[in-house]
Amino acid sequence: MSDFERQKFERRLIVLETEVVPIDLEIVGYRDSLRDLLDPLLPTSQLQLKIAADLAVKAAARQIDLKAKLAEIAKLKGMLGKE
Repeated sequence: MSDFERQKFERRLIVLETEVVPIDLEIVGYRDSLRDLLDPLLPTSQLQLKIAADLAVKAAARQIDLKAKLAEIAKLKGMLGKE
């Protein structure tokens, strides 16, 4: 691999590692909101299941994005010998 390619891959790795942080925090927020919405102490009639379902779908979509970025990070690290 040329120095130019290596630098290009290093820059892409830095960008991806920066991008995953807010996605991870967003998923943590969804998880915490879901836990609050699915309070086991509430009667089932008071659970806001529609909102919980919407949040779960959003969380799942973001997790797909996160996993794709993490896979690309792993691939780049392998190419750069940083496994």
